[in-house]
Amino acid sequence: MQSAQNHVAIQRGAQRCLRGSIRGAGLGEYSEALGSSWDASFVQLSAGPLGAAIDYLAGDRFVLYRESWAQRLQAVGSLLPGMIVFGIPERPEIGGRWWGGPLLSGRLPYARSGDELDLLTEPGEVVTTLAMIEDDFREIFLNLTGLVSDEVLKGGRFIVVRPDGIPHLLTRWRSYLAASKQSRICEFGIADIVSPLVDAIVLPVENLRPSVRGGGVIERVLLMAEQSAFSASVAEISHSLKISRRTIEYTFKQCLGTPPNTYFKLRRLEQCRLELIEADGSSRTVASIATHYGFHELGRFSALYRHYFGILPSATLRQPPQRAKAQVAPLIRH
Repeated sequence: MQSAQNHVAIQRGAQRCLRGSIRGAGLGEYSEALGSSWDASFVQLSAGPLGAAIDYLAGDRFVLYRESWAQRLQAVGSLLPGMIVFGIPERPEIGGRWWGGPLLSGRLPYARSGDELDLLTEPGEVVTTLAMIEDDFREIFLNLTGLVSDEVLKGGRFIVVRPDGIPHLLTRWRSYLAASKQSRICEFGIADIVSPLVDAIVLPVENLRPSVRGGGVIERVLLMAEQSAFSASVAEISHSLKISRRTIEYTFKQCLGTPPNTYFKLRRLEQCRLELIEADGSSRTVASIATHYGFHELGRFSALYRHYFGILPSATLRQPPQRAKAQVAPLIRH
């Protein structure tokens, strides 16, 4: 963000950062400010001043910024080589579009070098974004998780996060931007900024380090839960495995960021979706599939399904299988 105003040098050892803000920027100034990360065209789609506002913290190899606009704005293009970007739309209910579709609950948009961009923001939307060198992110990600690869980020434009991941991540990133306004000295580095992002990601259980998996508790509980199609209660599993309910609940919360009952419900919801897709042309109904997986109140099931998948279950049943499969990633990577 070379054209930013009100910037102040922030140093920590050999690290040098700039923090500052832009207010009331037009399209030209806004495009120039984002030129360090994006090879994209920004097109204003409604009349009047763009009124872009940006608060940022920028280092040599990353920039964290929070931005808003007074007009509709479309971004088409790609990232510069070697970059990766994560964005948090703070008001997705306004109706912005991400690669042609709405942002679904529990999803964090991201783009890597070479990915084509097609983003549409509405007036009043606020987005907090981290853009950084992809190799730096990979190194920090692997170091924090103990994984041998970053497969969790491959194969999509959205990444699944823990149920409380977005609010927690947003709070942390806002605190870094606020702290940078209060002092010339930056008390945190890029690893501090990436850490809450990694914490928010729902990692594949089988790839977590043994020490993170809760001493095998997760695997044993999931094995038994799968045998019952995730219909067994935590109390039943606790009794059968002779593991206290409190231990199971604590381990799930620590390792997966969600209580076991919530995790089981999401797995059953995923199974419903898969069966609705595969039921194309058959005599199966939404009611029969939902009740088979323990959802007996169809009104609540439809609302829950729409909340996570952005579509009613009856609409999934009517869609061609290939189109339905391509719409969203799994709720939980497993």
